[in-house]
This record gives sequence, structure tokens and C-alpha cells, in this order.
Amino acid sequence: MARLLEDEGPDAIAAGVVPGGVRDVIRQRLDRVSSEARSVLDLAAVAGDEINVALLALASSRDRAEILGTMADAERVGVLVTRAERPRFSHALVREVLYRELGAERRRGLHGQIARAIEALAAPADATPTAAIAGHDAT
Repeated sequence: MARLLEDEGPDAIAAGVVPGGVRDVIRQRLDRVSSEARSVLDLAAVAGDEINVALLALASSRDRAEILGTMADAERVGVLVTRAERPRFSHALVREVLYRELGAERRRGLHGQIARAIEALAAPADATPTAAIAGHDAT
């Protein structure tokens, strides 16, 4: 971070830029997961800090077993960890690298998938979690 501050200034740190060496290590780990796992990880990065298996299954049109399989693949290479019986990114920077490497069009599409899944998971219409959906507005 000190090198990033020196090379790119405080604006880079404020903007959440991941230092090049750290980004390279994370990319190397991500390169070791299957394409299916990478697709789910991209979706999880867009969904937020916490990984919700049911949400990812619905948003990706995969069943829970497939999502859990991809989580195991990602955990094997150190991209995810399980804490309190829930999969999580091993570090916030892993999520940041995944999110930043998505193109704008793909990112918008994934936000749309997440928003629709959140809406579908909300049982009664009057309980629709509008605040959570608004965070994934794909427009």
C-alpha cells in the first residue's frame, strides 16, 4: 500500500485500487478455478460481501449442489474460506479484483440477475427488500 501511495498517490488508495503485485497473486489463484466456479465467483462478487448460496443458485439458474461444488473448487485454491458454516471470500481484495475485472456491460447484467433473484426470494409482495434490490439496479 505504501508503494501504491508513492507510485499513484492518495487518490488510488481512496478509489480502492488493488496494488499490482497483490492483484497478480489473486489472479493466479483465480486462474486455478474452473470456468463454472469463476462464473459463480463473478456473480458472488457483484452480490456483495456475504455469499448467499440460495441467492447465487437462483441468480445463476444452477442448483444448490452445483453452487456448493464451485465453492469447494474456489476454497481449494484459497479464494474462498468457510467461516461459521458460510462461504466467504478469503479477503476483501479477492472480491475487489473480481468486481473490477468485470466489464461494465457484464457487471450491469450480473447486478440485474442479483436484483431479480433478491426479488424472487422475497416471499410476500409487501416484504420485497427494495433497499437490497436498489443496490443492484441494472439500469
